[in-house]
Amino acid sequence: MDLFNFYFPFTVCLFLLASALYTDIRLRVILNIITLPVIVGGILFHFYISGWSGGALFAFKGALTGGGLLIVLFVLGGMGGGDVKLLSALGAWLGTGAVIQVFIYGAAAGAVIAVFLVIFKKKKMTLMRIWNDLVYFSITGKRVPVSGKEDGFPYSIPIAAGFIIYVIKDINIFNC
Repeated sequence: MDLFNFYFPFTVCLFLLASALYTDIRLRVILNIITLPVIVGGILFHFYISGWSGGALFAFKGALTGGGLLIVLFVLGGMGGGDVKLLSALGAWLGTGAVIQVFIYGAAAGAVIAVFLVIFKKKKMTLMRIWNDLVYFSITGKRVPVSGKEDGFPYSIPIAAGFIIYVIKDINIFNC
């Protein structure tokens, strides 16, 4: 039973990330049918295992934290809502502390990917463009209009990398 409580959330997260990666890379969208049931499932799972205060509240705080970490970038137009819900779903299963670590590792992986794209793919991601987007949002209160093809990359990739780094580095799941 103890091993089930330990491994089951990580297994759910792996399936979630595999599904999100597939749709995000192929369609450039993470479907609600993937993320929303996983958020609800995480809250129900932890409620079943540990009750309201120790379980459901743990999952709910994790979901809010995961979504909250990316909401500003979503509002500014830097990423889609699916990415926000994906990190929220991970938070529902892993909890607040773990989803913060996944976010930090994922941000580092995202930075490496962005540098790679700037150097090798000649993508135009300049600080001036970011500054202009922030000024536009602060004046109008609206997201920057999207012009043509997006410059970015599917952010589910750094989130998945952050999860894998978290599992290997902090959980050390392979030495249990």
